[in-house]
Amino acid sequence: MVQRRTLLRAGFGAPLILPGRMLHAQGTSWPGERQAKIIVPLAPGGTADLLARLIAQRLTERAEGRATVVVENRTGAGNAIGWAAAARAAPDGNTALFTDNSLAMAIPLRQEMGFDPRTDLVPVTRVADLAPVFCVPNESPYRTIGDLVAAAKARPEAINYGSGGNGSAPHLATEYFSHVAGIRMTHVGYRGMAQATQDLAGGRVSFIISTQPTVAGLLGAGSRIRIIAVGTGSRHPALPDVPTVKEAGLHYELSFWFGLFAPKGTPPALVTAMQEAVAASVSDPASRRKMEEMGATFVLSTPDAFRADIAIEAGLWSSIVRERQIRIE
Repeated sequence: MVQRRTLLRAGFGAPLILPGRMLHAQGTSWPGERQAKIIVPLAPGGTADLLARLIAQRLTERAEGRATVVVENRTGAGNAIGWAAAARAAPDGNTALFTDNSLAMAIPLRQEMGFDPRTDLVPVTRVADLAPVFCVPNESPYRTIGDLVAAAKARPEAINYGSGGNGSAPHLATEYFSHVAGIRMTHVGYRGMAQATQDLAGGRVSFIISTQPTVAGLLGAGSRIRIIAVGTGSRHPALPDVPTVKEAGLHYELSFWFGLFAPKGTPPALVTAMQEAVAASVSDPASRRKMEEMGATFVLSTPDAFRADIAIEAGLWSSIVRERQIRIE
């Protein structure tokens, strides 16, 4: 049974927003005097990739010719190829990892990755959150979360839902919701959320948990899907008329986060310099507007706060994986 104290809070972890100044932690600066790279384990063009490129651009601009920061997409194996590449990199500040909370979800699911995310990667800072949006086809009879839950309780496993694949963040987020609501639905895994969203619009699946940027093209005039709730603790600024799941009386609160990591062994002073550099590079109004256009909420935390976030999440996902009997085939 997942204890209520383990529930995720949108953006928890004390934000740290620093003014635009040159940043040096105990004589250490980042990036250094050469090219640095940020590994993104997800595909180009997605939210993680766009956020990482924004950070890389701002860091390069701030370096004023002293160094450049580039993004390298290393996809495959459920993000594990990119994670492993970063974990095995030299701890010299020349390689960082930018990923989402599928990393925390992988801890109880993937025992054979060849590295341990808890010990082989150093949390630097949580950068941004995306709100989970609960979506149904436009013709769906489910107008509210209460409607969906009532139908699922009346017909266990008769309602199906789509996700980006077995063990993906939307998969676990939906099983977490099912656990909280006390229901069972049938999982349909796809190669990515784009395909799952199209099948939702076509009525081939009844429900998905996704993010606003992923479903944005199917909303608005002539929309083919509807958002019936958001999974954050309070209403989302971009969707003020959409109720939260908590408003339906369910203790569900989650954010899809994105954050920066360094390889194991990176000196604490360098980790601090990386955190401060990212904070300064994207805390300006223009960068924050770009994040908001991507549907992201600006959230910066200290390395210790980010580490605590991940530890809480790992405990939550371990409970969900065990209780819902989730396996990676």
